[in-house]
Amino acid sequence: MMIRSLLLANLLLALFASVKATKEEEHEALDTNRVAAEFTAGTRKSGFTYIDTMDMEMNQHVELGGQQLDITSNVHMENEVIVEDIVSGGKSIDTTTKRIKFASSSGMGHPLVCDSLSPSLQSQEFICQDIFKLVGTSSHFVVDDQGVVAEGTEEASKESPLAKVGPSQQLEQTSRLLQYIPFHPIEPGESWDASADLGELGSFSGTAKLLGYKDHEGYDCAMISVSGSLHIDAQVIADQLKQTGFGGAVKGLSISDAAMTTLILWDNEMQLVRWSEQTASYTVGMDSPFGGAKMNIPVEQVAITSSKVKASR
Repeated sequence: MMIRSLLLANLLLALFASVKATKEEEHEALDTNRVAAEFTAGTRKSGFTYIDTMDMEMNQHVELGGQQLDITSNVHMENEVIVEDIVSGGKSIDTTTKRIKFASSSGMGHPLVCDSLSPSLQSQEFICQDIFKLVGTSSHFVVDDQGVVAEGTEEASKESPLAKVGPSQQLEQTSRLLQYIPFHPIEPGESWDASADLGELGSFSGTAKLLGYKDHEGYDCAMISVSGSLHIDAQVIADQLKQTGFGGAVKGLSISDAAMTTLILWDNEMQLVRWSEQTASYTVGMDSPFGGAKMNIPVEQVAITSSKVKASR
């Protein structure tokens, strides 16, 4: 039952990967004395190899059989990304997954720990081996000039519990972050309406603001904050759970009180989200597997992404 509960928590983490979000952190003083600048929101520059990382943390508070469980799940993924121009328009993006680290703890029994760089740390070998099936797999995508995915193929194993946070989902997340970049001249302190299409999961609507500029690892970046509400289709989540074999364990699914905040460091010269931190919070409701009252599970999900230029070609 415990392993099943942890796998269910991890599955929810994967299903909500495209809704990533994050907590505020302290930042040094920003440069706010800039004239209005016009941003160029498109896909990253071609002719470069990038290293993309993503760190996700999910905290859940679940009551099972009268016992309170605080379940924490963490995922770290590293991808190498190669971007090239296409003569007919758009760009090709080839990604290879280089590393996956995963950990989950419920406060009961031994925590689950998997790291593809340190196989000896595996605490549940059969689970880790499935997770590691993503490592070394490659994916190919074609995006338009706005960074929207037009087509793609993935080698990623569908058997991996983390298949839903693979390269295509990370690329889609980057495309959604681009939807927050303004297409008109903006100066520090100005705000604008922000929205994002989350695909079949639903949508986001809120407000964005240019906080100012800061140096990030030697690059001049605009810091943009976004906050608002998530509108999630619970039926889509329920249907996806059925496809994984958890449909019988999750009934009466509902999503409420869904909100998200995001911080973005945008490198306008390279047309690159150098760093992003998002926090999503929501309540998952479902029928208790033990009968009786409906379970309400408060969830906080934190995700941090970063992109660095590895080399030019």
